[in-house]
Amino acid sequence: MINDAKSGAQTINPHNVEVYDRSRMVISGVNDVSEFSDDIIKLKTTLGEMQVKGSKLSISKLDTAAGEVELNGAIDLIQYSARKKGGFLAGLLK
Repeated sequence: MINDAKSGAQTINPHNVEVYDRSRMVISGVNDVSEFSDDIIKLKTTLGEMQVKGSKLSISKLDTAAGEVELNGAIDLIQYSARKKGGFLAGLLK
């Protein structure tokens, strides 16, 4: 999320993924990097958790203020975790 200095409101960064030759990714709408290793990178995005699996993965750019990440390496898999329906309160009221 980005705070708008003029209005004080928070806006959600749009989430986009660009893959170049399965060796470079540019991702927007990233809130946090929750796990990072040579073969897996887990990101928290505005649309849920995302995993990138491969080999020799590295983060060449990380700008959490702008919500942008650039990854390099051999990209084998891009996977999203299922989003929970109903939000936080729905889970409590089961």
